[in-house]
Amino acid sequence: MTEKVDTTTLAFTWAVFSAAETLLGSLSRNSPKARSHAELMLDFIRVGKLGLPASHYVELMAEKYPELIAYKYAANRLLKTITTEQQAAE
Repeated sequence: MTEKVDTTTLAFTWAVFSAAETLLGSLSRNSPKARSHAELMLDFIRVGKLGLPASHYVELMAEKYPELIAYKYAANRLLKTITTEQQAAE
């Protein structure tokens, strides 16, 4: 059972990092899909029960890819907006 939990956590963690990278990339290209990427990222965090804020993953990906640092603020703002909307809908 422990291995399954660890594997699941690793899978969701990988997925969130991938979504964070994709979100930053889509913002850098002004892609209309940025919101979908942000929503997917938040879903991975929620379903995977990762316990860290979305901004954590955005920060780490921006550090890894310095060319995306300029989009960190926009990504965090979008994630906060979506989170607020989701909480209001509940």
